[in-house]
Amino acid sequence: MKNNCEIKSDGICVFINSQVKAATIGKIVLILINLILWPFYLYLTVVVSVDNEKGMFLPLFGILLFLIFVLGRYTIWNFWGEEHVRINTKSINYNRSYGIFSTNETKINIHRLHWVYEKIRYFDDGEYGRIHFFDYGEDNDPKAIFETTILIRKTDAEAISNEIKIIYHNEYFEETRLPPITLN
Repeated sequence: MKNNCEIKSDGICVFINSQVKAATIGKIVLILINLILWPFYLYLTVVVSVDNEKGMFLPLFGILLFLIFVLGRYTIWNFWGEEHVRINTKSINYNRSYGIFSTNETKINIHRLHWVYEKIRYFDDGEYGRIHFFDYGEDNDPKAIFETTILIRKTDAEAISNEIKIIYHNEYFEETRLPPITLN
């Protein structure tokens, strides 16, 4: 697995575009499972329709739902999955793309943002994990509001952290109208 993560900033927002890069063996296994289960389902529907058994409708419908919403979604995600996140000082917006379709963009308003990197796995090319975002509301109580779905390389997570610090730093100096402090 070598997930890609593209980080951009315009000084106001940080844009994170992550892509799933599943291992080739994993993709082959998914294709084989699909090639086995879909014909088996079609065979069952033909046998049941020939026997005309009405009691089999619900189990066949349940299998179809499983094939579409679990196996199909998992397969599409591992081939074409992307996550788009936009962070600014007021909100976090995100959506996920499955190649064929995308989810609606979700907006989470924030008061005060905090983020933590959680190590999940270690591969040959580095450490991968998730970024958890917390909001400290008016009562200073942390509330988990979002976590990245796609595992991100630690170096990319550090770059994201630096970009977020920059947008918060810029907003502070704009609000106070003070010049940035430099140590000469």
